[in-house]
Order: sequence, then C-alpha cells, then structure tokens
Amino acid sequence: MTRFETSIRSAEDKQRAVIETSNETARQAKVRLNSIGIEYLAAQQKIRDIKKDWEVLDEPDIATPADLAAAEADLTRAEIRIRAANSAANTTAKAVRSTDTRLAEIAAQALANAYADIPIHCTFADIGTARPARNELPLIVLTQIAEASATGDGALSGEVQLTYFRNDGIHKDLDLTAIGDAASRIDARIEAGAGGGSYGASQGASLNVWGHPALPVISNVSPADCRRLGAHLIRSVATQYADPGHSLHQGASGLLLQTPTQQTYGRMSVLNARCDGVESVDGAERTVTIEGVIVAGWAGSRGGPELADAFQDALNRTTGIAVDNLGRIASIEVVSISNSQLAMSDKEAGVCLRDATSDGSGGIRRFGTGDADAFHFKAVAVSEVGQPGEQAA
Repeated sequence: MTRFETSIRSAEDKQRAVIETSNETARQAKVRLNSIGIEYLAAQQKIRDIKKDWEVLDEPDIATPADLAAAEADLTRAEIRIRAANSAANTTAKAVRSTDTRLAEIAAQALANAYADIPIHCTFADIGTARPARNELPLIVLTQIAEASATGDGALSGEVQLTYFRNDGIHKDLDLTAIGDAASRIDARIEAGAGGGSYGASQGASLNVWGHPALPVISNVSPADCRRLGAHLIRSVATQYADPGHSLHQGASGLLLQTPTQQTYGRMSVLNARCDGVESVDGAERTVTIEGVIVAGWAGSRGGPELADAFQDALNRTTGIAVDNLGRIASIEVVSISNSQLAMSDKEAGVCLRDATSDGSGGIRRFGTGDADAFHFKAVAVSEVGQPGEQAA
C-alpha cells in the first residue's frame, strides 16, 4: 500500500464513525418528526370530533367546553413541536453522508478501460489537503459523498467527484469523452457535469454516473423480465449482422432489419424466454436460470454459419453485463441451433416476413427451408435480494 493510499484509508477510518453517528442522528430526527406528526393529526381530529358532537342537537353532548379548550391546547403544542422537529430534521439531514462507493467503483471500471496504466482509488472520505508523493504520480481519486440513487431496475445513478493528480507539464489531462466511451463498453453512462477543470498539478471533474453495481439489488424477478435478455441478444446480434447503412426497426412481431429504402430482409424475434424453475436464493444472493429460443428469418441465402458466429459473439459480449430487472449475467451459452422447415412452419416463431420487394400489395411470403435459424440459449443471472437502493452487505 502506497503512502497516499494509506492516507486515504486513514481518512476513511476517522470519518466513518462520524458519518455513522450523524446519519443515526438524522434517522432519529426523522422518526421523531413522524411521531410528532401523528400527534398533530390526532389533535386536529380531536377538535373536529368535538365540534361534530356539538352539531347533534337532539342528543346530550359528550364533550364539554373544557374538552375543546384542552384539545386546542394540545393542537397548539403539537404545532410548536412539529415546527421544531421539522427544523431539526432538516438540519441533521444536511449533515448526512454515505460510505457507499458503488458508483465510484462503476466509474473506476470505465476509467480502467480508458487509462489502464493509471492507479485508481475509490473513497467516500474527504481527503482534504492530502496529496500523493511525486513518485506516486499520476493517479486518480474517485470520491462518492452521497449514497447512490436507485432507478428501480437494479441500476444506480448519482455524482462522483474525479481528481486526477499528475506532474504538470508531463502528464496530459484526462479525455472526459474517452471516459464516456469506455463507460458505454461496460453498459454504463458517464457524463462530465458542471464545474471542475485543470489546476496545475491536478484535474478535477464532476461525473454524472449511471450503471449497475457488481451485484444489482432487485426486489423481484418476474417471468416477463426474462424476455429482456432475449431482447438484448437480438439487438446485439442484429446490430452486428445488419449491412452497413441499414437500420433496425422494432416491429410488433420482432426486430426488423431494413435497407435505406425500408425494404425488410430479416427479422429476429424471441420465441420464448422463461425463468427455468424456481429461483434459488442463497442468503441475500439470488440466482436465476433463463432459457430461451431466438428465431431469425432472412430473405435470400443469409443465415447459417455467419449468423451463428454473430450470435456467439453476442453471447460473449453479454457475459458479465447487467440486464435491467434481471441481474448480472454470470454465464450464457448456446444449447442448440436448428435450421429446418419445422422452425419455418411455426407461426409463433415469427419467421414469415412482409415482402417489401413484392408487388406492393403487402402480402405475406414464407421463406423457404434454410432461411430461418433457431437458437436455444441458456443463461444464469445473479442479483441481490432486497429493495432497490439498498447497499450490498
């Protein structure tokens, strides 16, 4: 461990207890505010009940004027207390910090792809005036102060502060555009926010980060979520397999590959994708097995080995990525590939394509045997069981 890394860890050790104490104080202030809020609502309701009782003229009064005076005094007390509790809750909330570094770790993964030779340190601590020694340069510090916000599908978003320590005149500034490009390769997004800049021996930037943690936190995985993996695969394959200058169009029955003149020459659809059996939960970790079939139909003689290679490449790129509401793909493989008339005759497979090159009547033409490929795949996705936004233990 370098001298500077030791100073970062030391700052974390000192600040962790302070952060935890201030966060607990804020939590208690919020609980107290909620409790006093209940008292306030009860006092309001008490006054309404007394007045409603007095409106019934043909029955004896249950409440007395003294009861009303006491209820009004309780309401006045509750109003004073709720204002004080609200002020205390707001004050303590401003001091809330987090020891969460998941967004910083996502940013570090992208930065490592763009700048593999530069050491990267993730922290939640304010390192103050600490600076690395000259022989430790260059290096990057990613500081995450606030807890990440959950998007609800297992992804996280928020702000990370980047500080790049370098030898002025020797090391160039980091290319923030390159960082964004590197993030897209790990299925994340990073954009430079306002502020930051280059200051002699350091460069600073505020990064807006979106991405999935190593183990996405998902409350429930439904059968419908399993189709997301199939949809991801067909777009990945089609993007690679489409001819240059051609486009992809999401139709009602699948993803269409079209020429610049909107002639359709291929379609890919998810015939089936399901969670295979009951998901298993080991402690807080969930493992889901997904099996599915993707069918691709083509005009002419496309398909075959070339398509199989494109599909395998898509599987290779999918291993390790996170899919919304499903989890991170731990493994994925092709179980079998079929190329037969049976696949072509199955209407559900969606291999009948609208013939855009025909007489314009919009008729449906069934491609001949060999013009469709069915890929049976199997994958394993992992996630953490819990409510979105919770930190992994």
